[in-house]
Amino acid sequence: MAHDRLAVDARPRRLAPTPLQRVCILASASGSGKTTLGRALAERLGVPFHELDALNHGPGWTEATSAELRARVEPLVAGPAWVIDGAYRGKIGDLVLARADTIPRHRRLTVTGRERAPGKRTRPRT
Repeated sequence: MAHDRLAVDARPRRLAPTPLQRVCILASASGSGKTTLGRALAERLGVPFHELDALNHGPGWTEATSAELRARVEPLVAGPAWVIDGAYRGKIGDLVLARADTIPRHRRLTVTGRERAPGKRTRPRT
């Protein structure tokens, strides 16, 4: 009898998916949709959203120093769950990437569903 029980317990089991908790959205081009994707994902997951562009650029588009940006980002990535738009590796190294548990591959799609390069607009801005 014990042998039968062991056989049942030895069956392969499906593992439950690990919930996304710390997500970094990466894209190189402006206008690629990473902020839109990040906001939507954060809302769906019920976690805070942080846009690194907003933390890096001050009034008049003045940029934060590496030390200032690091001081702003460190408390955010120390949190248990978040979605962060951008990485600013040139200024803060792998601070965000090292703490992210998920880095999705992000490609912008056209209205027709065809993939296109990030930053390429289907219509000119007006």
